[in-house]
Amino acid sequence: MELHTAFVGGRTITSIEREIPVDTDFYAYPNPFKSTATIVVVGPTSRPVRVTIYDELGRRVAVLTSPGVGGATARLNWSPVGLPAGRYYARLEQDGYTQTIGLVLIP
Repeated sequence: MELHTAFVGGRTITSIEREIPVDTDFYAYPNPFKSTATIVVVGPTSRPVRVTIYDELGRRVAVLTSPGVGGATARLNWSPVGLPAGRYYARLEQDGYTQTIGLVLIP
């Protein structure tokens, strides 16, 4: 469990994260990417998968969902139309756990 504190938009935000169990894999490819990134979640759970995409300022720019994967692989495609090049963060929330990975959108 980790405690995170960030200063975003004039506010202090504190969150506690429980890491995704080790039998869950969470990554994106290609990374960096130009038009579409595929976000992959491999894990034993049958619950739905939710990935929220944030920009560098902590603003939510997209929410991707998939039905439960039941031990299989969930692939979520993200095409950030109209968003500028830069760093984005994909946050997986599943079964009360969270994990965040970085994505880089290039021009």
